[in-house]
Amino acid sequence: YKSVLLDNASYLLNVAMREKAEDQTFDAGIFKKEYKQGNITVSKYKRPYIDLTRIDEAAIGGIQYRLMRVFKLMGKFSKKGVVSVITALLDERVRWDNTNQLKAAPLFLGNYFSLNSPAVVDLIGYVKENNKEGKVKYPPRVNFRSLNGDFVAKWTGPHLKTYIMDLDFQQILSLFNKRKEVE
Repeated sequence: YKSVLLDNASYLLNVAMREKAEDQTFDAGIFKKEYKQGNITVSKYKRPYIDLTRIDEAAIGGIQYRLMRVFKLMGKFSKKGVVSVITALLDERVRWDNTNQLKAAPLFLGNYFSLNSPAVVDLIGYVKENNKEGKVKYPPRVNFRSLNGDFVAKWTGPHLKTYIMDLDFQQILSLFNKRKEVE
């Protein structure tokens, strides 16, 4: 393959991987409570319908590390010359940023992955609607540089006059790969 696309990493982590962790947490009896019924101790769920969808901190950390492994696999593809693209939904209610200025980040359960994902990828872009004079135009625009730090972004390609461009993978990769000419 020349390219591989993971669409959507937010769904993979927040729904698919979380669901597996919920099932394992329930099966392991993590939230079971022990009750005395006469001389017998009974272990059961107090709210089985709710407890079926609960996970603990260990599960959250575990599924975040599993997604990091997926990202590392995509990185191995990239090193072999395969264009690897990962999409994620947007979290506009970021709660893990201590500076209180971050307004947008990839939507991932917990904060470990969101804080560490820039370390394993070359580009992180913030995709916004291309709206001119009240009319939506295609393709949307993507910004790879956050001058005031209000969204997560990363560009490891050559210096550009602007880091805002059309969401056109050929154009983006052409600009990004110019760094190889400079090296």
